[in-house]
Amino acid sequence: MSPINKKNKVKSASAPKRRSQRIASQILFGSYGSRQPASSLNSFSLDSLDTGVNTDTNMNEANEKEKNWWLSEDSLSSLQVDEGRLPLVLERGVKFNQFANRVEKIKARRFFDYRNGTVTLIELPNGEHERAHGEFTKRFMSAFNNATAQDDVDNCGAKSLYSNIQTGEYEEPDACFTPVRLQDPLNQALNPCDKNGNPWPTIIFEVASSETLKHVTDKINNYWLAPNRCEDVIVIKIGNWKGKRRNNRTRRPLRRLRVSIIL
Repeated sequence: MSPINKKNKVKSASAPKRRSQRIASQILFGSYGSRQPASSLNSFSLDSLDTGVNTDTNMNEANEKEKNWWLSEDSLSSLQVDEGRLPLVLERGVKFNQFANRVEKIKARRFFDYRNGTVTLIELPNGEHERAHGEFTKRFMSAFNNATAQDDVDNCGAKSLYSNIQTGEYEEPDACFTPVRLQDPLNQALNPCDKNGNPWPTIIFEVASSETLKHVTDKINNYWLAPNRCEDVIVIKIGNWKGKRRNNRTRRPLRRLRVSIIL
């Protein structure tokens, strides 16, 4: 995975003076193929990327079997659905507390999207997703092995981060990190992320496999980088590159993609 250049670092929308500024979010793509030398890494625009998956404007509707799964208490692993059908609308007209109760029972909030009463499955759990998540977290935290106690970073994991504590609405990243010095148990944060008054994490980390790029970028800019929330977001997009060809040439795994978004 290529390191983020400081000049291309994600700029936060949480600081008031930055709200009207341009936000440049850098999305990192990883694969489990052979590594290429740094000199061969290329940057691409969204236009040059053929993901081969549905976009969020072309969502599929769940069939009766899939709808019945949502109404049951079965785990996500028991839902037999092809990744190519994602994002998949499972139900409409659902209250958030009903949605929260369902996903909390199977510990799968981060694989679903809830918007205006509509429940959508956006990602399926798989080995590649979990390995990427675990490997990044391990390497990120290893950078602080020699840090002093006050300069250490807390790995908060897939923590529930509340956009509205009163209504209980929340999202979960794959992992999130907060500097220890920002956490003061004696003084609640002005804009807490949970009922204990903790501040929002500084860094959000997400892995996207079947999740679409549109959903990733929407979530970054409309949720994680909303005012008074997170500072930086790192995303690894995993793709299936077997047999990928373009202009009669085998396509190499995409290593890095810069996306510039104007708010």
